[in-house]
Amino acid sequence: MSSTFISYGGPDEEFAKKLNSDLTKYGVNTFFFPLDANFGEKLHSTMHRINDYDRTILVCSKDSLDRPGLLYELEKTIEREVREGGKSFLIPIALDDYVFSEWKPEREHLRSEILNRVVADFTGKENYEKQLHRLLQSLDKLKSKHR
Repeated sequence: MSSTFISYGGPDEEFAKKLNSDLTKYGVNTFFFPLDANFGEKLHSTMHRINDYDRTILVCSKDSLDRPGLLYELEKTIEREVREGGKSFLIPIALDDYVFSEWKPEREHLRSEILNRVVADFTGKENYEKQLHRLLQSLDKLKSKHR
């Protein structure tokens, strides 16, 4: 199973916490800020650890997408994709339709970088288990594809 950096904004921490718990239960090595950040480490150093993981799960919601830390992590992931010849490291997951309808980031290319991918639909609690299963399958398939 692959390793995954979970990028989210503070208001979505409860969702990210549940996702982290479920991913680790299935054997995915994750970076989840409240558990894996080292005390005293500078935030940018912590965010740079995004490059140490096979994938970046980007939580897309009205509450997360405009937060500076998440945007920084998104930029770093895109830079890595370019640096490594176009490989795909970003897995966006939507908690609402904000990314599709209203989100207008200052750097316009960020929106197209997300929307040019298959976005996991985690809207509604009834979708969670099905989408988690599909996410786990994708992580496994993506890992074997890039060996």
